[in-house]
Amino acid sequence: MDSVLSPKHIASEEFSLSNLEAAASYPSGLFNVSSYQPKPRSSKSIRNSWVGSVIGIVTAGDDAQGMNSAISAVVKMAYYLGSTVFYIKNGFRGMVEGDDNYVMATWYSTMNIVGKGGTTIKTFKCPEFADRSARLKAAKNLVEHGILKIIAIGGDGTLKGIWALYNDWLSLLRELDDRDMVNRTLLQSSRRLRVVGIVSSIVNDVCGTDMSIGANSATQRILETLDAIMTNASSSQTAFIVEVMGKTSGYLTLASGVACDASMIFLPEWPPQGDWKEELCNKVRDDLLIRQQGLMIIKSEGATDVQGQPITAEEISKVLREKLKIISQITVLGHFQSGGVPTAYDRLLGIRMGSEAVLLMKDGPLDACIVTIKGCEMGFMSLEKCLGFTNATEKFLAEKDFSNVVRRRGKNFQCLLSSYVLLHSMRSSPVSSMAILAGIRRVGIIQVGMDTLGQCIVCKAFVGYCQSRGYAVIGIKDGFEGLLRRQFISLSWDIVKNWTSENDCLGSGKQAAEHYQLDSLDAAVNELNICGLILLGSFSAYESLCTLYEARLQYKNLGIPMCMVPTGILNNVPGSDITVGCDSALNEYVTYCDKMTRVAHASKNYVYVIETMCENAGYLTTLAAVCSEADAAYISLEPFTLNDLLKDADHVKRKIQQSGCRSALILIGTNSSEFYNTDFVRQLFAEEGKGVFSCKKGVMGHVQLGGHISVWDRQNAIIHGFRAGEWLLNYVDNVPVSPEGILYDPGPNAKVVLSVSKRNIKFKTIARLICETDFGTQNPTFNWWMKLRPLLRVMAQHFDVEYELEISDDTSAVSDVEDTNMYDMLNEQHKHSHG
Repeated sequence: MDSVLSPKHIASEEFSLSNLEAAASYPSGLFNVSSYQPKPRSSKSIRNSWVGSVIGIVTAGDDAQGMNSAISAVVKMAYYLGSTVFYIKNGFRGMVEGDDNYVMATWYSTMNIVGKGGTTIKTFKCPEFADRSARLKAAKNLVEHGILKIIAIGGDGTLKGIWALYNDWLSLLRELDDRDMVNRTLLQSSRRLRVVGIVSSIVNDVCGTDMSIGANSATQRILETLDAIMTNASSSQTAFIVEVMGKTSGYLTLASGVACDASMIFLPEWPPQGDWKEELCNKVRDDLLIRQQGLMIIKSEGATDVQGQPITAEEISKVLREKLKIISQITVLGHFQSGGVPTAYDRLLGIRMGSEAVLLMKDGPLDACIVTIKGCEMGFMSLEKCLGFTNATEKFLAEKDFSNVVRRRGKNFQCLLSSYVLLHSMRSSPVSSMAILAGIRRVGIIQVGMDTLGQCIVCKAFVGYCQSRGYAVIGIKDGFEGLLRRQFISLSWDIVKNWTSENDCLGSGKQAAEHYQLDSLDAAVNELNICGLILLGSFSAYESLCTLYEARLQYKNLGIPMCMVPTGILNNVPGSDITVGCDSALNEYVTYCDKMTRVAHASKNYVYVIETMCENAGYLTTLAAVCSEADAAYISLEPFTLNDLLKDADHVKRKIQQSGCRSALILIGTNSSEFYNTDFVRQLFAEEGKGVFSCKKGVMGHVQLGGHISVWDRQNAIIHGFRAGEWLLNYVDNVPVSPEGILYDPGPNAKVVLSVSKRNIKFKTIARLICETDFGTQNPTFNWWMKLRPLLRVMAQHFDVEYELEISDDTSAVSDVEDTNMYDMLNEQHKHSHG
């Protein structure tokens, strides 16, 4: 591979998608929340730099999965800074009533809560907080406890409540002084109130931030239910109508509808454009004609038609029964959606937002703001601006100005909506299988490396998009070995339409292209007559693309356009922050850690050393350690010594002896060290912990590759398949055919990797990415998740870590929530799909 590193091949071209991607973003950019480049404040550690400050934390309104993660992070980051934290129990009602509702938090009061749903400090709806008299009592209690900094976790109602308290603060203090309710000296030192909001809402209805805590977990609960229902639906011609939460927000409906490829969805922001009954019948007929596996219709509880009239599940059932003679069943999920344990996404989001909230409280320039996530970046926005966006959206919704509603929902929502429209445009105009087999131009798709969850969904989206453009698609089986043997299958929508939960659809070859004779690969491509190729996989696929890029000048048939879609659990593809499949693997890993924690806690004083399959990468090990509150995580990218192991063993021993902690987790990746392997680490901890704790070993193995495909992976697999197909076909359409009949482009722009970076999906040339690659360790030269490792140790109460982070102001908030082209574009797609 040395020749690949030649500087002459480095190119700076970067391909953006067409107008569809320009308005869309990478959805729910979860795990890479610190991939932005922080500006260092100083080289001085911030540990114990805020001694004497007092923070109050309150959870109000409806509960959501992931709240406990935020609570834990607030307490631990404040503890790291030397601050005191008070739990304000029972929401705003507890803030008003005072007394036992104000409880001082300790580090160990947060133990083992990140994996629990709901909120351990309780929440209670308090309509009376809208009255000034209630806020006056709350102000009195806050001043008496010295709480002038409040972190409020909740949705729109919570943010409005804390904003009202902030706005009235000085006048409330004056009234307390006039009525002689609080000592004047105390009031004089309480003039400045600071509030930070953390958005937690399963329906994701607060504008200004792409995602709220709990939305991912709620969607996952819905998807698990839909998968169970689908087994019923596939056995009969029964249609299932599922109602999910969301009176003014259709995020849950849209996200789950895209993930499970629902026959039709009804949501407040995007009502059917004409007669919804006719559109419903047309879509169901399309599904029946293409023998869809099951008929699933999902509606938000606040769904309406274009006139604003409610659309009920009963009305949908009546239309299906009377017009199509189809029996239907209605399922209302209700608060089931907000139950259960949080996903790894929401745990990490809660931990990041909680720790960022404390830092904003300490050094942020605004006295009233919220923590935001935009794609993959953490930031903040003034609370006033956030509420302005949300209130405007509710106003537009009431006025039935749906174009402005869609724009204000943000790019994440718009991207999912465009994907849903594309899915159904493919259904409404299926191409016959004979036309597929006799297609004038054919493109191929191949898997390289280990199978992973979500690859089949990428393939499904790619095939559907290509078929809608009149291209034939062949799936090459068993990687490059299958290519040499000419083993392939002609793919059509009829074949791939139900590929939503499969793992192995084509079979993967473990070897990269460099292990095969390139002249044989050239002959195989020529014989199959393909004019473009999609590669699915992780670093093996990336190395293969590098090899084919170098070979393009010598072997003309290898000069066809190629695009790699990063998939795999290791998340080690240069140019992409996240890969399809790693979220599902992370969920499995965190679930495994939860089980080990419960066993260790029940057995008392057990320490588990858990090995994960991460080769030379450390993504899974690091993020699982953060999400499961592990005491240490060892990876090859951060070398560790025997002294490090001894210090961590002593740390665990001290925690168990002094705090009553009953268990601990130590995570280690495979190949983390040549000598300090899993068995060595377990034996060392067992020896150092004699008489204090016992040490056991757990090995995840290939369990990480199985399990349930997460909603996050399903959504992004569909989006990536569409975008890759769009790039490839647009490129093929613009490359002239040589006199010999070969579609050949020797330039650097014909070999690209689908790059997910911050908020955007772009296509980066392999020539450009080569200089960002460490081929020795099979990793990018920069891994965004390495920035989470100091936070991991802060959350585990290590005192030897220096943690610094600075959040930048979200100055582009207005442009982030408004896209003037998206709504018109969606309308055009809709008209094209349904005449």
